Amino acid sequence: MKDEERIFDLATRFVHFTNQDLFITGKAGTGKTTFLKSIRESCTKKMAVVAPTGVSAINAGGVTIHSFFQLPPGAYIPDSDQFGDTESGRFISHRGLLRNIRFSAAKRDLLQELELLIIDEVSMLRSDMLDAMNIILQSIRNNRKEPFGGVQILYIGDLYQLPPVVNDQEWEVLKSYYKSPFFFDALVLEQAPPIYLELTKIYRQSDAGFIDVLNSIRNSEITEDDINYLNRRYDPYFIPGEDDSVVVLTTHNYKADKINMGALNQLQTQDFIFKGTIKDDFNEKVLPVDMDLRLKKGAQVMFIRNDKGDDRKYFNGKIGVISDIGTDYITVHCKGDEDSIQLQKETWDNIKYVYNVEKDALEEEVLGSYSQYPLRLAWAITIHKSQGLTFDKAIIDAVDSFSPGQVYVALSRLTGLDGLILSSPIHEKAVQTDPRILHYKDRMITNEALQDILNQKQDEFIQRSIIKSFQWDALIRKLDEFVSQKKLMLIEDAGSVNQKILLIKSSTKELKSVGDKFVYQLERLFAIKQENEFSEINERLLSATSYFKKEIQTILDHVDDTISILNSMKRVKKKVKDLQMVRTFYQNHLSYILRSQKIVQCIIDDTDMLIALKPEQKPTSQTQKEVKEKIKKEKQEKKERGTTQKISFDLYKSGKSMEEIAIERGMAITTIEGHLSHFIETGELGVHEFMTDKKLKEILKVIVELETELLSPVKQLLGDAYSFGEIRMVMAHRKLELSKHPV
Repeated sequence: MKDEERIFDLATRFVHFTNQDLFITGKAGTGKTTFLKSIRESCTKKMAVVAPTGVSAINAGGVTIHSFFQLPPGAYIPDSDQFGDTESGRFISHRGLLRNIRFSAAKRDLLQELELLIIDEVSMLRSDMLDAMNIILQSIRNNRKEPFGGVQILYIGDLYQLPPVVNDQEWEVLKSYYKSPFFFDALVLEQAPPIYLELTKIYRQSDAGFIDVLNSIRNSEITEDDINYLNRRYDPYFIPGEDDSVVVLTTHNYKADKINMGALNQLQTQDFIFKGTIKDDFNEKVLPVDMDLRLKKGAQVMFIRNDKGDDRKYFNGKIGVISDIGTDYITVHCKGDEDSIQLQKETWDNIKYVYNVEKDALEEEVLGSYSQYPLRLAWAITIHKSQGLTFDKAIIDAVDSFSPGQVYVALSRLTGLDGLILSSPIHEKAVQTDPRILHYKDRMITNEALQDILNQKQDEFIQRSIIKSFQWDALIRKLDEFVSQKKLMLIEDAGSVNQKILLIKSSTKELKSVGDKFVYQLERLFAIKQENEFSEINERLLSATSYFKKEIQTILDHVDDTISILNSMKRVKKKVKDLQMVRTFYQNHLSYILRSQKIVQCIIDDTDMLIALKPEQKPTSQTQKEVKEKIKKEKQEKKERGTTQKISFDLYKSGKSMEEIAIERGMAITTIEGHLSHFIETGELGVHEFMTDKKLKEILKVIVELETELLSPVKQLLGDAYSFGEIRMVMAHRKLELSKHPV
């Protein structure tokens, strides 16, 4: 395996199979964005992507750090009671931060369930903001022992690019607490430094001499010869040819706007203005394209989005010229392409992350969107907006550069020296690298050492994942929250319901007691196990999994019985929905236990552990809205119901027990009993396969006495010795018999 592939693979395994924090860095064009995309597509952890600015968040497909953590404006002071406005700015203390943040229950659930937080464009993240994020996560997750409350952090970015923004007044106060504004000098990273991994293969440039000069800038080893080498491209009188697709990279927005408007006004073709469309919630301050996009035939434009079509006609940063235009169409021709591109409008989403309890996953919820043609005028753009783009030819105007990172970003956009034109000469001071960045780079670890660390951290991750599966504190906390919010408040005149709820709570506490003892045994087994020796642990896990599976299934049956009773009552729809949510808690916990056993089995069998880590698809509870929709689509639902019944029937006929079918399908035994009841009524199954003749007669007797087809009255009279599923099966058997011998 090549070194670059090895680093990429190591980094991926660290994210998938450890809880170790990572900093993925590398020169422009080395594949950081590709790595981020790969992790988003393949990682099974509950993850969120954040970035320091609105533009970087939209580009990364995530949200801003401030919106995700609801951070107030201002600088964070780690050990001060100061809170408010002063002559030197606005500051937030540790105590003030926690006192003034109000999270909804949904946001708390999200932060408590979060497993992986990806921070893109981390070069712009300030050290004090990272400490504020740490404090919030530790507080919300009630875990102050671990950095970020136990959440794994993946930092992605290039420190040689744009630095964090901090004004002089803020830094005058912050410098008493921080060595620098860079994220790596956050106080939390003294406790939890990320592993530094650098991607080194450059995919953008192929010009060896140009690559050497860029490396010299990064390493602060720039020489007079290097400066002279670059300044050979200084040409203040350069005028692009008619067929040249060249863009000016400049330092400020007003400069880029002036160049673009001047060039556009010189065209003698008709003006067209295309209106962007905002739907619902989308911040106008971070629009990726102008709301009023003014274009003409002959205008030089740049695509700001990758084509999602199969043929990939354009990519982010591709330069072209408008060859045809009308009120509702735009055609762009790019140099070297045989065909012109007929454009369609693109849509950018403003998202927020939500925790879906039923799927046990973090999901993206679209709050709003913005639609517009993915173009901007491209005679000039700012260096800041050029980050992540590639140009064959560009004019760099860096005379007003306000940070060394700007010059490096501009130079590294080019594929080679031949495409570089300097409108002003580059001076050595403009390309000096901050020595604090160079010092931080010394933390990089050799590949050999990384493999040893990976092995150790992976072992810790496996132990932690397995042990966590048998800890019941989180589930009990959720139950307590339901009680405190009166969601499981006892119902008057419903003794059987109240008894079931109390039984569910007491059974869970008993499981916690057993779980705590088993965790202690696991910790001892892990402490004495030989390297890669999991056979004894696997035996104990198989036994424990069987026990907890059975006990959880019993609790699920109690929940289902309670829901069935409530369904026969009035004004308890909210209570039913709450109990369905509780049911999901137990299903999720069962899936963790089953997953822990799969992890060990994968290790023993030497198979891909991602198979074990991938969450199983679980059926979701029906909301009242869904029930109404199903009534409207009765025919379709009958077909679907028949399909799911047939699956259970086929599994039963293959020799599996109802318990095994329930576990495999993630359903309650009572649900499977309901499925099989259908086939008792059709005569394809016999009721005696599921119960004794004595039990059949006892249930039949009550049904006949009550003269009812309702389950609840029969269940209340028979008591807990008979399940709803058994009663349903007997009713199905009775219907079959009545059809044979009608009265």
